Amino acid sequence: MQDGAPPHIAYPFKSLLSMHFGIDSIISLQFPTNWPPRSPDLNPWDIWLWGYLKHAVFCGPIENLAELKTSIAQNVQNMSTVTLRSVVEHAICRFELMIVNGG
Repeated sequence: MQDGAPPHIAYPFKSLLSMHFGIDSIISLQFPTNWPPRSPDLNPWDIWLWGYLKHAVFCGPIENLAELKTSIAQNVQNMSTVTLRSVVEHAICRFELMIVNGG
């Protein structure tokens, strides 16, 4: 799946992808198989988790890569079941709205 970034839609890159995967296997704005509309709306991790982790992990200074990895792991482990259940319930609501609206 490719976004519309200029390096991803340059002719040499598109040719390389087509050669290796076939033109119908590539999801992109520049290929026959279009990027699903509003696809990030269907992924609770894109909507919630990354923003949550970014806020939690970078609330203070990070000295090195090991500290960053430790902070990410600790914040993931500290997420409550109630919070994760809420994320899933909201995702289900988005899925249902998508179905109702023919998406």
